[in-house]
Amino acid sequence: MQTEDSQLDFDFDFEHEKPKVTKPLTIKQERFAVEFVQTGNASEAYRRAYDASNMKPESINRKAKEMIDHQKVSERIYELRQQIQEKMHATKLVPVSDRVGNALAGLFPDTEEREQFCTDVISAALAKIEGGLRAIQSRRSIGGGVRYHVLHRAGFKCQACGARPTDSNDVELAIDHIVPFSLGGSNDASNLQVLCAPCNSSKSNRFSFNHLIGAESDI
Repeated sequence: MQTEDSQLDFDFDFEHEKPKVTKPLTIKQERFAVEFVQTGNASEAYRRAYDASNMKPESINRKAKEMIDHQKVSERIYELRQQIQEKMHATKLVPVSDRVGNALAGLFPDTEEREQFCTDVISAALAKIEGGLRAIQSRRSIGGGVRYHVLHRAGFKCQACGARPTDSNDVELAIDHIVPFSLGGSNDASNLQVLCAPCNSSKSNRFSFNHLIGAESDI
């Protein structure tokens, strides 16, 4: 039993029996079919297609049911759903490479500009990947003996700001490459220095900064 506030929510299977449409739908019938396909709710579709401001909910439900049972309307709903399925299927069949190519062609109509853009993007991506791999390799290949030597040489403190870990602070020290590993710097102790977390994070791998001279003079 339906209450006054209930709505009709139909989900018919229109795969069977598709009679041919002999006459076009009215503007409101077409609107109802479109709205029903979009919302899946017959009562809501009726409200959007017709002036139902003065109608009771049960009247709207009844009219919506009549629209669903209308042969031409049901045929149109079937056609709209088929069109959506065909578009979705066609989109899936287009290879990703073709979709990317079409998008790039729209952004860069000139072939040379498009090729240059692709080259720059690929080069930047490869450089970032290589840098990441170098960093991973760096962290794994610096031995414990080398780490201790570098820390001892620095006096177990940051060679940039002098911060030293104690029981009363949260200073953390890190082994840093003077010449960044991603730029070809080695893991030799002569290319390593000690920095605290803030100093290390503020140092870019685009330049090298050697704090060893100051550290050695302090030791």
